[in-house]
Amino acid sequence: SRLALLLLCCISGALGRDLTIGGRAYIQSTSRWLPLYPVPRLPSVKEPSEPRNIHLSFGDTERDIVVTWSTVSKVSLPLARFRACSAPPHQPWQLATARSTKFVDGGPLKSAQWIHRAKLLNLSSGERYNYSVSSDGSVWYPVMEFRVPNVSQAQRSFAVFGDFGLANAQSLPRLLDDVTRQRMYDAIVHVGDFAYDMPDENGAVGDRFMQMLQPIASRVPYMTCVGNHEEKYNFSHYRNRFSMPGSSENFFYSVNIGPVHLVSISNEFYFFTNYGTAQLGRQYRWLDADLREANLNRTAAPWIVLIGHRPLYCSNNDSRDCDWGARTLRSGFNGHRWGLEPLIHKYGVDLAFWGHEHSYERTWPVHNGYLCSFIWHERVALNLLQLHAKCQLASSEAAQLKSIKPLQQLTSG
Repeated sequence: SRLALLLLCCISGALGRDLTIGGRAYIQSTSRWLPLYPVPRLPSVKEPSEPRNIHLSFGDTERDIVVTWSTVSKVSLPLARFRACSAPPHQPWQLATARSTKFVDGGPLKSAQWIHRAKLLNLSSGERYNYSVSSDGSVWYPVMEFRVPNVSQAQRSFAVFGDFGLANAQSLPRLLDDVTRQRMYDAIVHVGDFAYDMPDENGAVGDRFMQMLQPIASRVPYMTCVGNHEEKYNFSHYRNRFSMPGSSENFFYSVNIGPVHLVSISNEFYFFTNYGTAQLGRQYRWLDADLREANLNRTAAPWIVLIGHRPLYCSNNDSRDCDWGARTLRSGFNGHRWGLEPLIHKYGVDLAFWGHEHSYERTWPVHNGYLCSFIWHERVALNLLQLHAKCQLASSEAAQLKSIKPLQQLTSG
């Protein structure tokens, strides 16, 4: 199989600032192509049925797309319509009825909104589609576009980032350029921590954050995992606002995207045990079964890529997360239950992407606290940044490498 190209976009909001020009919100950046990123207007309270926060995700396969949007009020007929861009203009639109759920924020105002999800199934490989959404089947949102990955091509490209907030999101113009003008990515992968924080201001921060992402997330599937900043109200904003594959309320899932078997888990289960520990056991058993099956399916999807929010290895000055927190994830809850590293090693996970630390770091292949190779997996290109790899070594190699201490194995960049 050809290389699955994963491009890690380290997104930082520290350099830009928000502007208002003529009543319109913009994000300023140093992008020559788009120095001002226009933030779509949120519908006013007088327009409670107008669609907002429109975004895409993969369904059970990369040929299934889920369109998710919200309205302030319950609507009569939430629909999505779609049509291949190559179709003649007179060809009728295909319709997909959305499933609607009411979401009530846990804050003092108990602000409510309706989340709508429409599944566009068995789409044509490599085709571009126009689509739109409606609250009543007669008034439609302006037409948007997405592309289905080409199953005959062995390469996939992703933008991967984490810890991305509403304020000073100056990297968005560059990402929009990548998505629209250059059409670089098959998916966006956000490894936890959204908006800072979605529940704030009775959920209004989450509304504005999702609206800010709409120009990008309405064009390319936006895949996620949960972070610690989503914890409030038992992760209710994360569980309700996104639409990941599977039936675990977005906490753990997997999907094959070309040669990549993408696996997303919740590392937060290990730390927010005030909500119980049963979910830890369920996730661990699911992960064991999923990785076992994926490892037997290497011909179709040779890359197993894992995403989670908190890292299993790090070496910066955050001693709590890089010591106790990382050990908890590697070895398990209370030091012996549901440890992740044995599964990662057993099934040969190729790459792992983490967030949380707000610093860039990458590792050589590591296992059980020690460096186990001075080379990455033979298929890994140099622009793959944070990674885990197989540690299948001869005994002489293992003895030599075990002399290297854990903190020496880490390469900061």
